[in-house]
Amino acid sequence: MVDELGEEKEKLLVALKEIEFDHRTGKLSDDDFRKLDSDYRSRALEVLRRIEDLGLLSHEDPLAAVEADVRRVLQGGTQAVPRSCLGCGERLASTSRFCSNCGQPVRLAEA
Repeated sequence: MVDELGEEKEKLLVALKEIEFDHRTGKLSDDDFRKLDSDYRSRALEVLRRIEDLGLLSHEDPLAAVEADVRRVLQGGTQAVPRSCLGCGERLASTSRFCSNCGQPVRLAEA
């Protein structure tokens, strides 16, 4: 369940980055961009709420987490992410906010 939620969240963040790029390059109108951006952000917020319901995000406001993830993705991931989970040692993807193995939040290093 945690793996699926993490993957869904990452896919939504990639989609947000892609629609931002498409908007900047003129492939999406302002209206289409606003609708898609709102839809994807809402879906990402719902995923984070589901993660929170599992007790894995209680320390953080879900909307703030979505906004932070979106900013990080759009800026090319400027914060350093540990290579493995501090809780279980699982290897982490560079965009991970939660360990796909144990669900522990990934602590980002200051850039």
